[in-house]
Amino acid sequence: AGMTPPVTPNGTLGLRTSFYSAKVQKDRRGNDVNNDFSLSVLSLGLAYIRMTDYQLFGANYGFSTVVPFFKMDAELGIDTPVGRLEFEADPFRLADVQITPLILQWNLSPNLFVNAQFQIQAPTGDYDKNRLISPGLNHWTFSPIVNGTWISDNGFEVSSSFEVDVNTRNNATD
Repeated sequence: AGMTPPVTPNGTLGLRTSFYSAKVQKDRRGNDVNNDFSLSVLSLGLAYIRMTDYQLFGANYGFSTVVPFFKMDAELGIDTPVGRLEFEADPFRLADVQITPLILQWNLSPNLFVNAQFQIQAPTGDYDKNRLISPGLNHWTFSPIVNGTWISDNGFEVSSSFEVDVNTRNNATD
């Protein structure tokens, strides 16, 4: 969390991947709502980060971006008094792009690393308010972030990330 790639003239390119799957939908008390539910999300994100040798507040300055694509599969079946409702969607499309115009990296000691970031998530992803799920959220998100990592001489690590997301309004749904 607290460590960024080293200073390089060209930056670092990477691929972020994650997979999520759920088969049970629960209410806010943790009880199964007894409907047929299935969701899986594969996220593939092309990430670029560039740390520079420019200094700001005693930290190395950097910037980054992530261009994500989501493959989403969802099904929902609900029994109602007038019959069963079935919903499904399976988009594979661009999600919301993340731009981090400000990364400040402090290497406070050989064992302690801290960085502060300001991230902007733009509503670039595919969004349809009438679809069961959408890769895009249809709103802007602004996120100040602070990350820290401490690594002992023996390799024991403690890392944490603190982030606040401030969202604008989704005008399609208010």
